[in-house]
Amino acid sequence: MGFNIGPVRLTELYRKKYDAFTENLGLAISEGKQISFADNDITNLLKLQHERIMDKGLSIDYEVTDKEEADELDLGPMVLSDWKDAHYQNYVCLEEYDVKRTVKQDGKKQYSDRRHNTLHTVITDVTSGIRADLEPCTCPNCGAVSTISRLVDGCPYCKTMYKMDDLFPRITRYYFTEDAAPKEREDTRLRGKVLLGGLILGFIIGAILNLYSMNVYDDEYNLFEHFVVTVFGMLITYSAFCVLDVLNLIRRGIVNNAGKWGTAGTHGKFEHMMKKAYSPEFSFDYFSGKALSLIKTAVYSKDEQDLLFYKGPALDKRFKDIIDMNYGNAMKLISFTENNGSVTVAMDVFFDTLYAFDNKIKYKHEKYRAVFRRRIDIPLNLQFSMTRISCPKCSGSFNAVLNKNCPFCGTEYDIESQDWVLLELSQYN
Repeated sequence: MGFNIGPVRLTELYRKKYDAFTENLGLAISEGKQISFADNDITNLLKLQHERIMDKGLSIDYEVTDKEEADELDLGPMVLSDWKDAHYQNYVCLEEYDVKRTVKQDGKKQYSDRRHNTLHTVITDVTSGIRADLEPCTCPNCGAVSTISRLVDGCPYCKTMYKMDDLFPRITRYYFTEDAAPKEREDTRLRGKVLLGGLILGFIIGAILNLYSMNVYDDEYNLFEHFVVTVFGMLITYSAFCVLDVLNLIRRGIVNNAGKWGTAGTHGKFEHMMKKAYSPEFSFDYFSGKALSLIKTAVYSKDEQDLLFYKGPALDKRFKDIIDMNYGNAMKLISFTENNGSVTVAMDVFFDTLYAFDNKIKYKHEKYRAVFRRRIDIPLNLQFSMTRISCPKCSGSFNAVLNKNCPFCGTEYDIESQDWVLLELSQYN
């Protein structure tokens, strides 16, 4: 397994699929549309979120806009790092977007916001020169699980034939994080508007003072004094804006990052511990993406007890009121325990959540305590997917997110032999 550090630019094929994914992301959440070039784990998660919104009797307009798309110097998503194993290459990408959400009930707007976000994605491709023919893969047309070699020769279910470029690359992880400060270009526009407003205000104040002087002291109109007052009013208005702007950024930083101090070292510390206890191929980028996927799937599910990967008690009922949640860009390692061939990890994970309850929509910054466990006495499989599992007894393929037992032979699938399981999820506000 190898790691490289970017940034590098995506190839044309990668960029084309990445753009198709982002263009359809909002429609998948708001309308339940099929998401382009995403793996089945993401497809299933977006389906659960859409169903949650519908079950609440709500509709949501979810617009994802690339603010740099019109710029000549736009290089697209930035690839920060990559890792690979015997069959797959994974690229960790970042790009800035505006996300506008409008929540309605019976056609009446209940909530609206527009936030600057960074989109984090992992793009997975087959390693150059290696097709991994026997690896399981989901048919993009019918959703059936088959092998790569079968899909290239023709899906046994819908008969669609594919090239490798049709199957890979694919988006295998994604999440948004909110940016605390406005983007530089829009910040410049706002400051320009404030300067113009200050100029107009200063001009009006200058005119009033000149008229007052003419009426009270019988003075003549003084153009120089009017100009001085105009400039003075503009500077006072702009200075006041700068002070308020700084105070607002400080306030937002405190609100958004409350409780996050002390989380910066988790990445390196946890990765080091897992490499030592488990495998030198372990990646924190992989773990964080998987952890967020497990948490969001549990939150959006109708009954978390039906989920194969969830091994804990019933979730707090408040989780069932969440209609959107974005990662708060921080995890804090609380405990790390190695016992009987397994590792148990407790993490504090931060989220920015949107709740719908009592005919109200509320936005909250929250901290969750999540406890995960996985076996470390088996080889690491970075490309394991819960939605494309083969039964070890009858080799039947099924979606293990929705089925604890193989639907063909009834055998219970041991998810912990392949991946992380979620033991606990609770809120700490």
